[in-house]
Amino acid sequence: MKTNLQILNEYIENNYKNVRQFCLAYDINQGNISSILNGVRGFDIKAAKNIEDKIFAKTGVRIFSAKDEELEPDTFRIPEYNVRLSAGHGEEVIHPENIKRYHTFNESFLTDFRVKKDNLAIVQVVGDSMHSTLLSGELVVIDLSKKDPLDNQVYAITTKNHTWVKRYRITPAGGKWQSDNEEYREYDNPLNNGISVRPVGLVLFSLGRKIN
Repeated sequence: MKTNLQILNEYIENNYKNVRQFCLAYDINQGNISSILNGVRGFDIKAAKNIEDKIFAKTGVRIFSAKDEELEPDTFRIPEYNVRLSAGHGEEVIHPENIKRYHTFNESFLTDFRVKKDNLAIVQVVGDSMHSTLLSGELVVIDLSKKDPLDNQVYAITTKNHTWVKRYRITPAGGKWQSDNEEYREYDNPLNNGISVRPVGLVLFSLGRKIN
């Protein structure tokens, strides 16, 4: 079993550029954390709880407490992030600080979709550009490991200060991002005219139904 010190190290390494960024995010004294990580200072239960409470207050995540004990057998949780897939302004990122809550799924979801739970995230669709494949306000599960676009699949994508959800189509002129709703396709032009597009993940599932 991992120690609290090992868990803290991994949490910082996986989610932050450095210790300073982690400490700034949660208003934690950097000198104290550095002393703990370097073994100069002990890391007792009280110190771990203080750090965990600060993380939990912002993210809803308890990194030291065993969350799996609270789950029913053969179930797991997917985090929902405060991220909206639309053409809205404002950078929105899938990051621990943006977690809103968790949704519980049966383990069979992993085998049905052939995915790993650590690669999954839930975000919200806003707008009608993907109607009727996706409806405005729906929550969708995306696989963050699937970043190489395949023909006729739906992806969460980002451009500079924008987040979108679009279908990828391979055409004689090359790959193209496209709305399913024909009324919105004129607004897809910026995505296909040289602007940098970064796939975030494959849209697998709207809560309640598979996405085609």
